[in-house]
Amino acid sequence: NHRLLACENGQVRFAYRDRADGDRKKTAALSVETFIGRFLRHVLPSGFMRIRHYGFLANRAKQSCLAQCREQLQASPPEPLEPKTAADWMMELTGVDVTRCPHCGAPLESDEVAPQPRSRARSRRDATSWDTS
Repeated sequence: NHRLLACENGQVRFAYRDRADGDRKKTAALSVETFIGRFLRHVLPSGFMRIRHYGFLANRAKQSCLAQCREQLQASPPEPLEPKTAADWMMELTGVDVTRCPHCGAPLESDEVAPQPRSRARSRRDATSWDTS
């Protein structure tokens, strides 16, 4: 309703965004019959519900339905993806091999690659016992 600007002389003027022209706001005028026809294309028949995924893509039964589709199409299931380490991701995304020294290129030991835990030196207050006196 907020996009309807005017309805006069058998014409309906409304605002819209032209995505092809840099998402600019524009106005258009259509005859009442054309406007109503276009508007009613978006109205669902009674008993229908607007949902994003339905049928074999519905979340509740997606796995079993896709398996059934593969069976009927005689298609094999996709190969499971191997989990990648952080070093593998870095190499794939940036081309940097974090398992090698950036200066000399020598392989690093696995404990040199992993972040070292910080030392947790106890403060003087933590070291003393509770004094009730």
